[in-house]
Amino acid sequence: MGYLDEEGYLYLSDRKADMIISGGVNMYPAELEAALISHPKVADVAVFGIPNEEWAAKR
Repeated sequence: MGYLDEEGYLYLSDRKADMIISGGVNMYPAELEAALISHPKVADVAVFGIPNEEWAAKR
């Protein structure tokens, strides 16, 4: 969930569901974002899950 400002910039303000389950592993976007943003060549980051048929079938 987010909003666009008057200049067209997108701001993310919240997530509908924070936890991402991938291959039976629970991941939290905030933890992944913190790890990625700590790299000196990363200016900004946003993590979100995308459904994948292959991984969904392995549940």
